[in-house]
Amino acid sequence: MKNIFKKIPLVIMAVACVACQTFRDIEIPERPDLLVLNGLFSTDSILQVDISHSNYILKKAYEEDVSVKTAQVEIFENEEKVDELQLVDNPDYGGWERSTYRSQSGLIPKADTEYTIKVAAPGYEPASATCYIPKTVAATDFQYEDKEVVVGQDYRGTPASFSFQDEKGVENYYRIEVYAEIESTYNYGDEQRTEKNNNWLYVAPKVQDEQKVFDNYPFKIGLYINDLSFDGKNHHMDFFIDATSLEHLFWDDNQSDRKTKLVVLLKHISKEHYEYATSADKQEDLLDDPFSEPIPVTSNVIGGLGVFAGYSSSTAEVDYIE
Repeated sequence: MKNIFKKIPLVIMAVACVACQTFRDIEIPERPDLLVLNGLFSTDSILQVDISHSNYILKKAYEEDVSVKTAQVEIFENEEKVDELQLVDNPDYGGWERSTYRSQSGLIPKADTEYTIKVAAPGYEPASATCYIPKTVAATDFQYEDKEVVVGQDYRGTPASFSFQDEKGVENYYRIEVYAEIESTYNYGDEQRTEKNNNWLYVAPKVQDEQKVFDNYPFKIGLYINDLSFDGKNHHMDFFIDATSLEHLFWDDNQSDRKTKLVVLLKHISKEHYEYATSADKQEDLLDDPFSEPIPVTSNVIGGLGVFAGYSSSTAEVDYIE
């Protein structure tokens, strides 16, 4: 009985603590908008960058138009100012207005060169980013096999491969893409016309353990790899081309003459490009999983968000027999 009386004060204290709980709304201050740079550029086209601003998720007045049209954009090549990008007319892009800034002098970036961008716009903190464009690496010995194999669970793939020489002692990053170059000749009334079109194909990597391939659709428009396993070697890259995407190339049989080539595009990308793209891919893969850990997209922009990164590229091709 004495033990019961000893416990009564403890029970009263516990009830009092529960009764004293209060709930308060916490005011979270809004974050200032940041400049967002979207610039993945190459050595075969004029330099341009899309510039917008961020939209804080708890912002009271959410803005649909995030374009920035008052920016001053400077470009430096190996620390020397070489150009300024100017806003160009750009129509609506999928319902979103883009603010694209392009070199007015026709600046085409060069391989084995460092580039820096500096952006200033009223109402935003200045933003800057630096990247190095790696040397061009030649793609060789591209070939495909005239057969289909099972990839992943129940998907059909056409085996393909090519080779390239990796530079020793340097961290190298690559993106592999494949497209079909179709040259068609057809009759248009009394006139004979020839057209050439490029059609991008979906590809998937070949892995050692086929049981660990993929649970879902394994093919993507491009594959990202690094040279950790083949530093300084002549690398033989095996992969698969989605057989269905190949079949869709030839849905129209009205052409009297058609020539098709498969082309592999080897992009030698910067580390900034690789980290941005692979983190974005991981984030996209988890969109349908509400319980997954959030994966931030890697940014190399100081004072802002986004990516400013370049690449060099080479191609190898092979005739495709329908």
